Amino acid sequence: MHKFVLSLAAAVLLSGCYSWGDGSDWSDTGSGWQAGGTELADAPLRVKVDHWEQEWATAKQEVADARAEVVAEGRSLPPKIDDDVTELVNREITGPSDAERLQRLQDSVSDARRLAELVSAG
Repeated sequence: MHKFVLSLAAAVLLSGCYSWGDGSDWSDTGSGWQAGGTELADAPLRVKVDHWEQEWATAKQEVADARAEVVAEGRSLPPKIDDDVTELVNREITGPSDAERLQRLQDSVSDARRLAELVSAG
């Protein structure tokens, strides 16, 4: 049963259709999860990128910490989730423009938050 639940959770994560939380942080602009709501809506693009670079660093650390906690407890992650954690922690976010980089940062932060929840729920 435990393997089935983990497989189901991984499938939901990979499908991208599961939203953690109540959605109150979701942006109406279609740009994804917005830390702090609309406070960055009118900020210059470079300020937004800087903000999301910090969010990305924090989110990556949360995933790494969640995996370390699982290991410290003597548990192991399913190989697929462990591979996803490794990929995410090693992910480099680049883009041909600040706008594309911003979108990729926001998407990666969202991925990291979902993965951290999955790892913690273990």
